Amino acid sequence: MKKIILSLGTLCVITGIAIGVTAAYFNSHRQILGNAATAGKLNIDWNGSVASSVNLTAMEPGVWYGANGEYTLFPTNDADESNLAAKYKFTESLVEESESGMYADYVNVKVAKKEDAEWISCFEGKLKGMDVNPSLCAAMGNLEVGETHDWRFEFRLDPETSNQYQGASVSFNLNLLATQKTNPSW
Repeated sequence: MKKIILSLGTLCVITGIAIGVTAAYFNSHRQILGNAATAGKLNIDWNGSVASSVNLTAMEPGVWYGANGEYTLFPTNDADESNLAAKYKFTESLVEESESGMYADYVNVKVAKKEDAEWISCFEGKLKGMDVNPSLCAAMGNLEVGETHDWRFEFRLDPETSNQYQGASVSFNLNLLATQKTNPSW
């Protein structure tokens, strides 16, 4: 019996210690005040002769138009409206072709970027389906806030254009598409 009482006593002491240990915790608390989250802004502006419209009339096959800088475009990451670096690209969208159709396949375009005092060619090919992007010209992948890039466009009627396209016409849009620099989708 003495052993049972001693065992019960020991059990009570251990239980008391366990309850005492688990009931005493030290805590601390801090707050970080005045936090805010504001979304960034991206606004690409452009100017230059291509920013309004390009009117190519009486084009001759094989002749480049715009080689003297007549067709320029200056994308700017507007410092008053933006606070994010951007990447951008140029595309076209056909609006209308004349009845002879497929004429857009014979309009070529060259796109070059001015770096220092030199024009660096980034694209030469058909206007139809044009997609000049950062994979063709790395500089398009980084347009910092307040920065402007200088571009020149040249156009020609392909030398292989046949007589059936005499007097044919095409209407098209030149598109400047921009996204934040960190967008992985393009």
